[in-house]
Amino acid sequence: MVATLESNQYELAAEDKGSNKRLRPLMQFALIVGPFMAMIDSSVVNIAIPVIDKSFNAPLSEAQWVASAYLLSLGAFLVISPYVSKKYGPIRPYSVSLGGFTVFSLVCAFSPSISFLIGARIAQGAFGSLMVPLAMDLLFGESKGRELISPLIGIVLFLAPAIGPTLGGALIQIFGWPSIFLINVPVGVVAVTIIARSKEFIKKTTRIVGKFDFVGSTIFGIGIAAMLYGSSRGTSVGWSSIDTVLPLLIGTVLMVVYYFWAKIKGNPSVNLRIIRNSKRATSLTVSILANVVLFSAIFLIPVFVELVDGLSPLEAGLILLPQGITTGFGTIIGEYWSRRGNKQSIVRIGMIVLTASTVPLAFLTASSSSLLLSAILCGRGIALGLTIQPLLYQILSGLSPSDVPDGNTLFNVAERISGAFGISLLASFFESREKYYASSQKIFSASKAGILAFHETIIILIILSVVGVMVSVFTNKFD
Repeated sequence: MVATLESNQYELAAEDKGSNKRLRPLMQFALIVGPFMAMIDSSVVNIAIPVIDKSFNAPLSEAQWVASAYLLSLGAFLVISPYVSKKYGPIRPYSVSLGGFTVFSLVCAFSPSISFLIGARIAQGAFGSLMVPLAMDLLFGESKGRELISPLIGIVLFLAPAIGPTLGGALIQIFGWPSIFLINVPVGVVAVTIIARSKEFIKKTTRIVGKFDFVGSTIFGIGIAAMLYGSSRGTSVGWSSIDTVLPLLIGTVLMVVYYFWAKIKGNPSVNLRIIRNSKRATSLTVSILANVVLFSAIFLIPVFVELVDGLSPLEAGLILLPQGITTGFGTIIGEYWSRRGNKQSIVRIGMIVLTASTVPLAFLTASSSSLLLSAILCGRGIALGLTIQPLLYQILSGLSPSDVPDGNTLFNVAERISGAFGISLLASFFESREKYYASSQKIFSASKAGILAFHETIIILIILSVVGVMVSVFTNKFD
């Protein structure tokens, strides 16, 4: 039986009703700091793996699970976010998730063994997985007050992956590896306190008549985890390895099974019917392509500047910073145009800017200045601000309040899987081409081999970006 819902509107406090004011700055901080910490913890730990390995005297293969377990948990538990958002409203589950993430960050810092640390990372990922879609429910919800969002959100959320390795390296060098977890604690405590003391939201409770879809959630969650695991193994052991093929196959089968399960289930854990709308399906496709093209630079640029120019990880991270900052300006422009024109045109322009700012990367050489590279990345940051937020609005546009959490979850699932799979494929392609050119030492130096491999990988990104432009042409009007 299809679950019936009571009123599921969560509204601004009485003094803000009917207004178009932004959420208060402190509340915005509390709502973006959780996703920021969850996203930055996806990359910051990679820098610490060798140090953690030595600290616990553990095999590297076991220490790698400190990073992998978190990423798999982060993806697998996304599936329960629509249920908790509908049942309790998004603000209370977000507070619990933020609190749990903060507590287990502390536990990670004081873990007595590698096995204990891995377990704490699984719990940290489980709580962290809910924060992004729940925060999006609140920031991009039905209230008019939430449609006018600070551009700082764009800066923070898309700066996190860029500064993760740089921040991690600095903290580890100065304070040791526990500091990468301890830094979350005061920030998390402050954010939870802000939410607890805030009267920004009337905490109405939404009740669902019906049981939690345990079967569907299990199928969906394991399917995501298997696909993420297979994608991560592709780069390290090869795409033909059984360690890669088997989890990818299992993940694909489970996602197909879930598709049919959701068709017959009255109240599935994630409602897939919302993407039967061609407008949303097309927008989701464009967001996947944009996601791969945009975030692949976070992998490729540091590799290029460290391999070719001999820069340190800190210097490489600083080159990426302007992209995160200009994302905020892109968000401002996108928001301004969204209120004065249709979002279809904005997305198309954003994808064109993304393509135009990706092309120059194919002409970088060892003599190219860091300033030039940062300028190119600034163009990509503006494209990001113009593209991602309007696409999310497109996906959520026209959904009933009860379906908004499902839309947010699907957006995040697509982003996680496409990011992991796309970047792993591109990393493998880059490494294979670099080895190919490096094998001809008489013709190419190691630096030249890296440049040629980088250029070929960028060409693939340009093709994907052009496809994104073409697909965006077929997107129905937003308004």
